[in-house]
Amino acid sequence: MLDILLIYRGRVFDEEIYPQLELYKHDNVVLVVENLITKNIISRGLIGNIKNRKVITASEYLGGKVDNMGYKNTGGFDFKLGNPPYSIGDRSEGGQNKIYNQISKKTLELPGGGKYDITSLHTPTSVLKKSKRFSLIGQRGLKTVDFTANESFDENVIICEWTVDKNYKDKEVEVISNGGVEYQDNDEKIYDYSKVDKSFTQLYETLKKVTDTPVKRMFRQNNFGPATSKEKDDVHEYTLYKTDKTEDRNLLVSKYSKRIPYGYGKEKFSISMTKAFDNLAIFVGKEDLDEGSMCICLNNTTEVDNIKSFIFSDYFKLHSENWKNVDGYGYNYSLKYLPPFDKTKSWTNEEVKNFFEGFLD
Repeated sequence: MLDILLIYRGRVFDEEIYPQLELYKHDNVVLVVENLITKNIISRGLIGNIKNRKVITASEYLGGKVDNMGYKNTGGFDFKLGNPPYSIGDRSEGGQNKIYNQISKKTLELPGGGKYDITSLHTPTSVLKKSKRFSLIGQRGLKTVDFTANESFDENVIICEWTVDKNYKDKEVEVISNGGVEYQDNDEKIYDYSKVDKSFTQLYETLKKVTDTPVKRMFRQNNFGPATSKEKDDVHEYTLYKTDKTEDRNLLVSKYSKRIPYGYGKEKFSISMTKAFDNLAIFVGKEDLDEGSMCICLNNTTEVDNIKSFIFSDYFKLHSENWKNVDGYGYNYSLKYLPPFDKTKSWTNEEVKNFFEGFLD
């Protein structure tokens, strides 16, 4: 009898949770789900008619609940498998964003079972790059990374499946993509070379270095911190907006901040980090948008078309798609790490291409 840890989002019950529970129906199983509602729904269908399994929430899991389950390997599991939730709760209400990082870290820290110690999770590919939150770079036992797993998902981020076998001693990682199988060193960021060529990864790494602080970037993203309020008062005096999804780009009050926004009182070119990369993502005006957008201060209205000529060039659109494939996020992060360019002139596609290639000289 094995000890199995399953970590899944409730929405994938029929496709993933139920088949796994059937597969391990004769083993000890702890099932981690994203919230109490999902826990209660699943528990009613499991407890009483299928033995040797318990259901806990992701919050209970991260809080140490799993360590007291009383299985033969206290807190230890032979196999740790799943498709964990990516976030929990509303960030404006204190919800936890990118919780898969915390879950991945906790899961790898748990001791293994008597014979096996294997972790296999589906997460956004951001875990394959250096990060203060969590990273698989240099992780002992990283055995495989499967980029083709993304084909089974319809998310706003790129998904991969990765496997860590603590009994695996080699530093070479088997990387599976639509281009076939190759091997990469687990001391470096792992790339899907079927989606992006190696020359772009070099440009990506270079741009991250030359834009390592906000003052070195073309666009500025406000960081208002956690001290925002839904109500305006003597402390939270600055109104922050977001735009709706209509072509008119109507403004909606998002919240209030006690920190003065970047470019306060100035005309700004703002673009959403989360909406589709087109004209509907843009807002021009003096209003201050929340941290879901980035902005450039304007000297005159002519600069609006000049900025568009750069970011909507064919070259930069391709650059942005490549950036998503490398970075793992489905948002406009290519804009966040865009070096300053001349906004007083109109750009041709060839000029934009030469601008970026200049960083590789």
